Amino acid sequence: MTSQEDVPKEGMNATQQTSSTIQLDFDQTIKAEIRSLRVLAAYLLPDAQAVDDIVQLTLIRAYEQWDDLKEGYEAGPWLRTILRYMVKTELKQRKRLSHNLNRYRDLWLCTLGEAIEEEELESDHDVYSMLDGCKEKLQPHSKDLIEQRYEQNLSSDEIAKLHDRNVSWVTTTLSRVRRSLKTCIEQQQKES
Repeated sequence: MTSQEDVPKEGMNATQQTSSTIQLDFDQTIKAEIRSLRVLAAYLLPDAQAVDDIVQLTLIRAYEQWDDLKEGYEAGPWLRTILRYMVKTELKQRKRLSHNLNRYRDLWLCTLGEAIEEEELESDHDVYSMLDGCKEKLQPHSKDLIEQRYEQNLSSDEIAKLHDRNVSWVTTTLSRVRRSLKTCIEQQQKES
């Protein structure tokens, strides 16, 4: 005796029937697990903006590998393992990007330093005194960031941990502060 599911529906061959059953199983499983995936992603990621992207990438990978899920295994832990891998990959990419941006910024600062030298300032002492004067005009948190990065030689990651912020905030804020210092120095140069 065969069940209703074993008999191909009209107009469907056995392969289409199996594909339809797999899709239905996947959809039902995802509906049951989507909330726990979002909660786990929110816990593992430093920013809420990436949660939906990571969950979506997890679901795509799970759908591609759905046939690999062995019968008798629970889909929930399997999906959470995929999500952890996707988070790990995302964080590695962010770290690599942050490292590359830091290297670019340092090279840019070297170039900026050379450009200032080419403008034939009276002496390095004048530039440093201008810089000190401009640093004094900064807000306390901006001044702290500059000192931590360039005087204490802390990395952006270390600064982010000190301020309970993410690396993106640190690099963006440092960029704005450097731009402000550059403008201040240029303004002082024009005045003298």
